[in-house]
Amino acid sequence: MKIKKLSLCCCISIFGLAMNAQAGVITFESLSHVDDQVVDHGSTYTENGFLFTNIATEEDSGFSPSLATLGSEAYGFSGSTALFNDNFEGMTVLTRTDNTAFSFNSIHLAELYATGDTFDVTFNAQREDGSSVFQTLTLDGLLGREKFIFGSDFSDVIAVSWAQGEYDFHQFDNVNVPEPMSMLLFGTGLIGLLGARKKEKKTIFTRPL
Repeated sequence: MKIKKLSLCCCISIFGLAMNAQAGVITFESLSHVDDQVVDHGSTYTENGFLFTNIATEEDSGFSPSLATLGSEAYGFSGSTALFNDNFEGMTVLTRTDNTAFSFNSIHLAELYATGDTFDVTFNAQREDGSSVFQTLTLDGLLGREKFIFGSDFSDVIAVSWAQGEYDFHQFDNVNVPEPMSMLLFGTGLIGLLGARKKEKKTIFTRPL
């Protein structure tokens, strides 16, 4: 019985660690500001071991590359702090700071201005094996966040990039990039739990009469 309790406790601890690692959701909440302003955060932003880079050039867009946020009282605020590329036809690139592979599961997008016209945003990913994949998302042209989910081919990627049109500015938020370690811990916990149950059954059937 003590072995069973110990095994279950270990499994619960491992599950807890996996959940605490979250699914690697990047929320940008550390950048929140209560005002109606646009705040420039420079050409790069790092959170949870991931790097967002605006690779626009001043020559192409007319001004320095900028990743920015809206204040919570600004027109177009999506309901939570979101980042956006503040350059015409600017391109954003997402990588891990240690340049290792990751999975790109989902993202929230929100229009910066409500025009009523739909527009597309295409995400391109470079995979660890050297191949590339892409997925095109269509925004409805209205204010408010929309969640988009990516296919399994967006796993084991080393970089994800996306651009916006000349006037189709959009914000991005809640970028779901699960940590490989959290999945490993989850799998280890599941194996441990199954092992504990198997041991318990074996003990019951071999108990002397």
